[in-house]
Amino acid sequence: MAMDDEYDARSNYLGDDFNEGVPGVTPLCNTEVEVILSRVREEQTLRAQKPKKAQTASEQYLTKLRLFDSAGDVQRVRNMFTNASTVFTKFEVASLCNLLPEDLDEARTYLPTLISTPERPVDDQELQTILTFARHNSHLRPPQPQPSDGDGDGNGASASGA
Repeated sequence: MAMDDEYDARSNYLGDDFNEGVPGVTPLCNTEVEVILSRVREEQTLRAQKPKKAQTASEQYLTKLRLFDSAGDVQRVRNMFTNASTVFTKFEVASLCNLLPEDLDEARTYLPTLISTPERPVDDQELQTILTFARHNSHLRPPQPQPSDGDGDGNGASASGA
């Protein structure tokens, strides 16, 4: 195998299966796969067909990994990436939607291609905004602040212990 043919995540060469130039191929987010499998299940139910064991296992796995309530939630996040000044690959978008990193450092640990280079500048502030937006539209929303009880400790107990 020639050096040029080796897979290299840092240069975003992951092999032909992940080639941006393959028409009609888009890496999917887990929620999108879950929606597709749910439609397949509906069709099977209408035809009185039993799902295959692998399908059932995949559905159970995706339920455990569910980060978004609907494909619409994922589409809103995808739109943020599409409208960004930085051009993100389809693989990066799907990966970030599935992994939902909290910050730039975590995102770049998963995807070294997000490190800005002269050939491909990445707007850090824009990417952080998208990551925050994605998390806020997922099940990983930050917890809402609890109303204070007035004593400043937030646990409802009085300072005297009474």
